[in-house]
Amino acid sequence: MAAIFSRQKVLDLLKQSSPLSTRQISRKLAMTEANVRHHLAVLGREGLIDVHGRLKRQGRGRPEKLFGLNDRMRGDNLDLLSNSLMEILLTSRSDHEVERFLRSLGQRIRSKMGSIDPSRPPSSRLHHLIDKLSTNHYQARWEAGAEGPQVLFGRCPYASIIRRHPELCKMDQYLLEDLVGGFARQTAKIGEQRSLVCRFQLYESV
Repeated sequence: MAAIFSRQKVLDLLKQSSPLSTRQISRKLAMTEANVRHHLAVLGREGLIDVHGRLKRQGRGRPEKLFGLNDRMRGDNLDLLSNSLMEILLTSRSDHEVERFLRSLGQRIRSKMGSIDPSRPPSSRLHHLIDKLSTNHYQARWEAGAEGPQVLFGRCPYASIIRRHPELCKMDQYLLEDLVGGFARQTAKIGEQRSLVCRFQLYESV
């Protein structure tokens, strides 16, 4: 129960003043930075906050992430609009038409992210891929696997509408395939069988 109240304090602070770094939240709420990072991670998984940029430290050191409320928490109607548009676009379409639409949507999103240079070494392409996905709120990372590299999403950017439109998981698959120029297969989803991540196996891609 105490953890819930602490997370509410973090959320209330971000409602009043954001974006803020972990260090700034720690000072304002008199919490340890480790506790703040934990609460921010939980709030991120729940789809309540996003990374809103980075703050350069004085001297050496990596820039600090700045956290703030996401669009849904700021009180817009994007969820309603997105659900309505998806229903209009997908109603009465054949499976083939739905697949073609989702591939096209994935390609359109990839075009906004930019391409990955195929001449880069495999490890460099993977890191570049993860950077692009994380910048777009997937909280992505990759792991080595027996069948090849796997991409993990710690957060679904479409969490607020994914239950009504699970086909967006296929769009993410096509997005990955378009980014890496290979094939991808989803093997786990956030919230299913206690999984905390969405997991995609990559084939002949990096």
